Amino acid sequence: MNLTLKQKNALAKSPTATAEQLTKLANDEDWYVRSWVAQHPNCPIPILEKLSNDEDSDVRRWVAQHPNCPISSLEKLANDEIWEVRSCVAEHPNCPITILEKLSNNESSSVRYWVARHPNCSIPALEKMANDEDSNVRYYVARNPNCPQYLKEYFKVKNFISRYESYT
Repeated sequence: MNLTLKQKNALAKSPTATAEQLTKLANDEDWYVRSWVAQHPNCPIPILEKLSNDEDSDVRRWVAQHPNCPISSLEKLANDEIWEVRSCVAEHPNCPITILEKLSNNESSSVRYWVARHPNCSIPALEKMANDEDSNVRYYVARNPNCPQYLKEYFKVKNFISRYESYT
């Protein structure tokens, strides 16, 4: 493609961009162009898989946020060295329970926060995070629709979430 950077960005953002055009743009040397490809609603699955290995963490973050991100890419990105990428995985609506359970032990409280907020978070993962050092994580454990009543009672006894509104 013999386009200027501005033209490549415009094409990558265009709703009429074809799969062939997006495939070519996914190989662009500019991370910004690749990030727009990763955000494109019609980005082909093989391109999302390829971009999940991108050297730029912003590109990987956009892949993790893509509604069509394949589970195999979410699994890989759950191990990313950058916590912002792992947070996007934990926030993804299709994130499998197995990945959420793994991320519930993540060293980043921001990642655990998104796990605790996820509507598919399992009871064992919620139990693990019930004693989290971060009060925001505990708050969202209590607010999670899967949080069992015995954990909500535990929070009341421990007075873990006193600065927030009722969480029952």
